[in-house]
Amino acid sequence: PLKEKAISMFLEKYKDEPLVVNLWFEAQVSSQSLETLKKVKELMHSDHFNIQNPNNVRSLLATFFGRNLKNFHKMANFTKSLGA
Repeated sequence: PLKEKAISMFLEKYKDEPLVVNLWFEAQVSSQSLETLKKVKELMHSDHFNIQNPNNVRSLLATFFGRNLKNFHKMANFTKSLGA
């Protein structure tokens, strides 16, 4: 609750600063929390993320894939269990 409020307030303050928003994406998806994969999916659907913006993709997805191996492998195992 307090953490989410602080995160939202930070984004509201810096939403018009693309470089800061990209760093904000990186901070969100670097977390080792079990909820991080869910957060990645949420952020991909946010108004602040554009899949056609290479900096957004790097900040969100490449950071998750590269710095969050624990959750990345969890995602891969989940995908395998679905037969995908």
